[in-house]
Amino acid sequence: MKKIKSKEKALQWLKEHNARHLLCQYDFIDLTQDFLKTDFYLKRYMDFPFIIIIKGDIDIQYTETIDVPIYQVDGNVLLSKEIINLKNGPSKVNGDFLLDGSKLSSLKYGPYFVKGYLSLEYGELNSLQYAPQYIGKGLYLAYNNIKNLENFPLHVGGDIDFTANKLYSLEGLPKEIHGYLAIAGNELTSLQYCPEIIHGYFDCSHNHLANLKYCPKIIEGSFFFNDNIIHSLQYFPEKIQQDITMLNNYIHAIKDERNKKSNAGLLKFKPEEMDDLDFTYNMDCQQWFPIHHMEKSLLEKDAIEKNLDLQNNHCYKMIKKI
Repeated sequence: MKKIKSKEKALQWLKEHNARHLLCQYDFIDLTQDFLKTDFYLKRYMDFPFIIIIKGDIDIQYTETIDVPIYQVDGNVLLSKEIINLKNGPSKVNGDFLLDGSKLSSLKYGPYFVKGYLSLEYGELNSLQYAPQYIGKGLYLAYNNIKNLENFPLHVGGDIDFTANKLYSLEGLPKEIHGYLAIAGNELTSLQYCPEIIHGYFDCSHNHLANLKYCPKIIEGSFFFNDNIIHSLQYFPEKIQQDITMLNNYIHAIKDERNKKSNAGLLKFKPEEMDDLDFTYNMDCQQWFPIHHMEKSLLEKDAIEKNLDLQNNHCYKMIKKI
């Protein structure tokens, strides 16, 4: 990594590597010892005689390293997929911080403050160490190698997406999420430490969950828990505002008036109040049909009344032949 210490060469570097340099203005601020004492994060740039503030968006391309001291960006930051570390990069971003597809395995030297979204999807990130303390909007880290949520930001103001990582624990998540929560495709065996309130949809599909214990109480969107090993609707949320999809589990019929042990008794609201309820590919027909004594007319009637999607359920196909 080259350290460019003259303002003229720094400006030339920015023009060469910033794909939006014609839309940007730059301020150079000289670093003095007194100035360094005003902000802990300024010490990152103490090897340079100045710092740079970008008044707009910046799109750094065609480089593996950031060779000039960019302290603050007042717009969005888009970094090249070739970037191998964030040293000399911005400490404060007043827009979005976008690194999708990068080779970064660590957020070391990354910003401590992101006013907009932080997105690093399809990357090689293996932990949240050095993650920003404040993210004003969403955090999107799908398709990485993150195993736990240690060092989770103090504040995330929107969606949280950890789809297809290697999470084995949710410890570190806040009690309330102001957007959706996506944790599908991980290694979770429990929902312990899951938020109590999610102001969006909740997707915990494709894990190893045997039950819904610690499930959120309120989901202000859809609830997806497909492809787990769940047998019961015990611990089901108290409120779900949109659809419910539970494909490929081991759940018995939702409602059967003649079966007092039906999962319907575990629901805190009536199935017919749901927007959509889909439990296809659950109990095998050889078990489900005799246990609940379901007749063709009853099944089809229930399917219509509750908007159940049973077309791909093995039991439904067997009954259709009767």
